Amino acid sequence: MLGSVVACGSPTGSGTSSSPPTSGSPTTSTAAFSNAYRFDAALAAWVESTGLSGATGAVISPKATWVGAVGKDASGRALMVDTAFPVASVTKTVTGAEVMLLASKGLIDLDAPITTYVPLPWDARGATVRQLLGMRSGFPTTTDDVLLPLVSKDLTKPWSVQMKLALIDPLSARQGALGAAPTGDMSLWYNSNNFDILALAVERVTGQPFTTVVRRDLLRPLGLTRMWSQVDEKPTAPLVTLLDDQQWKLADPATGYLPSTAWASAMGIGGGSIAADAPTLARWGALLYSGKAIPASLVAQMTAGDPADEYGLATMRAVTDSGSLIVGHLGDARIAASLMLYWPATDITVVVLVPQHTDTANTPLPAMADQLETLAQMAK
Repeated sequence: MLGSVVACGSPTGSGTSSSPPTSGSPTTSTAAFSNAYRFDAALAAWVESTGLSGATGAVISPKATWVGAVGKDASGRALMVDTAFPVASVTKTVTGAEVMLLASKGLIDLDAPITTYVPLPWDARGATVRQLLGMRSGFPTTTDDVLLPLVSKDLTKPWSVQMKLALIDPLSARQGALGAAPTGDMSLWYNSNNFDILALAVERVTGQPFTTVVRRDLLRPLGLTRMWSQVDEKPTAPLVTLLDDQQWKLADPATGYLPSTAWASAMGIGGGSIAADAPTLARWGALLYSGKAIPASLVAQMTAGDPADEYGLATMRAVTDSGSLIVGHLGDARIAASLMLYWPATDITVVVLVPQHTDTANTPLPAMADQLETLAQMAK
């Protein structure tokens, strides 16, 4: 799932970095790495070698922190360390954390059928909340050939979860078998609608909008002010301009959302709507997976499982050649790419954000993250 995690080539070149803002945001460290230039050089070399226009990144470890930016976005503006991006499916870690938190308070039963909370237009076959969190529901999904032409028609139009679900043919092919462990070909089991449905469950049990609940329970207490649940919340500058899709227009900077009102909302309130900058997203990952955002016992449930299973609960999993576990999530906004990974063995979090579509096989985000994690380990 996370790709082959191997180091990139020797770092060369230069970037721009600074310590991330820390006001109101607890992290494992507030000191900057003394060898920050090595992180800058690694990011710059990776961008140059892959032909990308630019990237931003962040690292948080018990020793120190680093943030950096190199290159430009589609408008020609230089990327800043606090440039906000759509983070797409990294949103699922927030949705999952909220569901786990509500379950710990007795408001949601992880092993109850999801239809206890949300009526669905197809036979759910008893799929539970836990199975939705783990991509094991076997639900049908919304296909790009149906959704994208409709989104592209009016980029100022907000999309609701119900509008997306209405596009699904209840009799269409299912994404995997109910309860099957998500391994192998991701297209056979990965279904973002699972998390949009979970967001509806959160609203049902709390009686409040999903965005309000997440802001109250997670983002505000952690001081994550540059992390927004679109389109209920509007990100603030600096905002990235993305290289648009060649077939379907998805970006409209004039709307003020990333990448547009329509695509930000159509990616799904629970599955892909969040926008953030690299240092803020790294703080989220560090706080979540170290057990500081929600109780550590809940995090243990999110990350547990057979190493061969590529998905825990709202968490992608990978094991390196040396046997080390990596957890977190990748995000594909079709015209932007994101990654937030955490190494439990070293308590290091890495984020990389890219302002254009990437082919994971030829532009290995996980390999860049692995190089940054290695540099963090080497730092004194």
